[in-house]
Amino acid sequence: MKTPAQNERALERAFDRVLREHLHDPDALADGIAEARDTYRRIRAGYGFKSTAPLLSVEIAKTQKNEHVTYALALLPADVSGLVDVCPFEDACARTCVAFSGNGRYDSTHRTRQARTDLMVNHPHAFAHLLYAELMHADSQHLDGFAVRLNAFSDIRWERVAGWLFAVLDGVEFYDYTKHTLASRPAHTLPANYRLTYSVSPRTKLTEARASLDAGRNVAVVFASRAHSKNDALPDTWCGHEVIDGDKTDERYRDPVGVVVGLRRKGSLLAGGELVRAGERLADEASRATEYGNAHACTNCGDEWSTYDARGLCTDCADVLQEGAK
Repeated sequence: MKTPAQNERALERAFDRVLREHLHDPDALADGIAEARDTYRRIRAGYGFKSTAPLLSVEIAKTQKNEHVTYALALLPADVSGLVDVCPFEDACARTCVAFSGNGRYDSTHRTRQARTDLMVNHPHAFAHLLYAELMHADSQHLDGFAVRLNAFSDIRWERVAGWLFAVLDGVEFYDYTKHTLASRPAHTLPANYRLTYSVSPRTKLTEARASLDAGRNVAVVFASRAHSKNDALPDTWCGHEVIDGDKTDERYRDPVGVVVGLRRKGSLLAGGELVRAGERLADEASRATEYGNAHACTNCGDEWSTYDARGLCTDCADVLQEGAK
């Protein structure tokens, strides 16, 4: 199975080849696209499909509320394909991923996404040619603009894989959610037309969430509120930042900067689940830090967490000392 880094390096090489052909050899580019279509047709046949299909879809449920036409690349999440891990920071979300709700429950949808993932992993050059061709075709069809989510259920760093593609399609709005922190996806490396929203997870530190907001990258938090229920209200603020309703539309590139994107729990996600508790934990830390004051680093371990007690101890160290005192 390929690691996320191995997959990104293979894709980068493949898209570099497409760029060279785009700039200098249109005949080779056309041949590459034709070969890619044949390759994908054969792969789909191996998964029981008799017809061809595009890599990009406009039928993903999460984008249906968008005002603009939105294309999404729906791969199998995490390491479900058995071929690659496309979510390097997978945690509790892997078990409750929305990829398995709605149409994602059906075997045909699973096989379709498996075929796409297979093409990407085992035939990266064909995948790059085909994705390029579909994006260029969409650009020629939607003169009033459209949007693209390349990570519907994945977390690939497309700015590294094919940064030039954003410049070629500079009129297109690209956007994604990510669990990468600013350390691995710095704000200054993103193309102007690629908007990321940082997703809070059980691994998230309060300093990471705050750093994202300070850098102009909004933060998405799953709250205990249940979608399509009487108890669906979202809080007004989270950690001192305004909460907007992220379920009204998926068009994250239209959100104001410096806000928290509130999401209601859906599917099998429980009110006491890890994703919901992650947001609650950080909110509690922020509240305690405000009460007792912030420290730049834990006085015991040096970790840059916001502290919650007057001793300047991070959550982990305070818990350890408390256990030791019992």
